[in-house]
Amino acid sequence: MVTILKKPKGESKGVLVFTHKERYIFGLNVNILQRLLKYIDKKYICGMHWGFFQATNQYVDYIDFHLATSSAVTFDNRSNSKIIDLTSRNFIPEYFKPNSNPPIYDILYVGRLSKVKRINELVNVLRSLQRKGTEFSALILVNGPAKVGALDSTTDTKALNQYGNFIEASDNIKFVYQNNRFDFLPHELLNQVYNHAKCLTLFTQREGESRVIHEALMCGTPVVVREDLRGGGRDYLDETNSFQFNGHDEAVQIFSEIAESDDVGFDPGYLRKSLSAEYTTKKFESEIRAVFDSLGEPYEGSLDTENLEFKLPGHVSTLPDGMGSHRSNDLRNLMEFYRFVQYATGLELPGGYWFKTRLFVTDLMSVRVPRRIKAWGEIVIRMADERVSFPLYEKSWQLFHNLRSRFKLQ
Repeated sequence: MVTILKKPKGESKGVLVFTHKERYIFGLNVNILQRLLKYIDKKYICGMHWGFFQATNQYVDYIDFHLATSSAVTFDNRSNSKIIDLTSRNFIPEYFKPNSNPPIYDILYVGRLSKVKRINELVNVLRSLQRKGTEFSALILVNGPAKVGALDSTTDTKALNQYGNFIEASDNIKFVYQNNRFDFLPHELLNQVYNHAKCLTLFTQREGESRVIHEALMCGTPVVVREDLRGGGRDYLDETNSFQFNGHDEAVQIFSEIAESDDVGFDPGYLRKSLSAEYTTKKFESEIRAVFDSLGEPYEGSLDTENLEFKLPGHVSTLPDGMGSHRSNDLRNLMEFYRFVQYATGLELPGGYWFKTRLFVTDLMSVRVPRRIKAWGEIVIRMADERVSFPLYEKSWQLFHNLRSRFKLQ
C-alpha cells in the first residue's frame, strides 16, 4: 500500500509513504528492483508507515523516514532514517468525541474476524458471564472475507462454527458479520457505536497501533485489554481509561463490574493533542519539512494531509486502474510496483521484453510461489490441528517449517 502525499514540484522532491506490507520489495536484492527504487529515489522522499507489531529490528534501504511507535517497531543501528512517532492512530477525525448517547451495550468488540484477535476467548468470557447470571449486553462487530466458510490462514472460521449456536441463542449478544475488509462501517456511525457502549474490548496479545482502541478513547469509552498486550495499542492506556486483565477469571470479574456500573466513561480531553487530527496534522507537516532539511532538499508545494487516518495505512484507493486493488493502494505484486513507479515518476522506464520477463520471474519465484507455499502449508496444519489424531500432523508441521526456513518467510 502506497500513498503520494506530495508530488514533485520544480527542484523539490515529492513525498511517498509505503507501508510495512511493501517491506518485501525493499528487501529483494535484485538488480532490476534496485533500478526501479533508484528511479523513485530521484523524484521522492520516501517514508514507511508501520501499522503492525514487529518483533525484530528493521532496516530498509531507500527509506528516508519511518512513521512508527517505538513500542511496536525497533530499528537496526544501521538505519539513519528519521523516526517520526506518529502513525494513523494519531490522526483520529474530530468527530470522534463524547456525546450524550445513553449506553446500550456493556461490552463492544470491533475488528477483524482473525485468529490473532482471539475472539473465541472473548466468547468464552461471555459464556461465563451467562452462567454467573450476570445481566449484560454485548455487540460484536466483525469483518472478514466474503466466503465465511473458506479455508483461510488468518480467518477465525473455527470461532464462528464453534460459537455460532451460543450467540444465536443469546438475545443479549448481537453478532454482526460484514464480508468486506475496508468498507466496514461509516466512521460517523462508528463514532455513535462507541458512544453507545460502556467499554471496548480486545483480547489480542499484540497490536501495532490499533485505531479502534484510540477511536474509542477519543469518545471517552474505556477499553478492556490483556495485561500482557504488547505494541502500540497500549501507548496511551492508563488506570483512568482502561481495565487490564490477567486471564479468564479476571476478565469475567471486570466485565461483571462494568455491567453493574451506571457509568465508567472518562473525559478524553487530555488525549486530544496526541490523537486528534485537529492538533497532530500540523506536527506531521513540521516533521516532514524537518526530513527535507536534514537531507538538504528544498521544500516546495503542499502536503496532502486530508484523511491521514486512512491514507497512511493505504486503506483508500487513490491509484489508477492496474495498480493496487479496487479497495486499497495495496501493491500486490512487482508488476504493479513497476506500473506505479512509471506513474509516480513520469519517467520512461525500461519496458522491453527481457526486462519485464525478468521482473515477472523475480515476482514469481521470490514472492508469489513462497506465499502460495506458505498458504498451503498453513491450510494443511489447520486441517491437522482441528483433528488431533490426523496422521500427518507432525509431518505437515515439520514440512511447513522447513519450507518457511528455506524461503525465509515471515
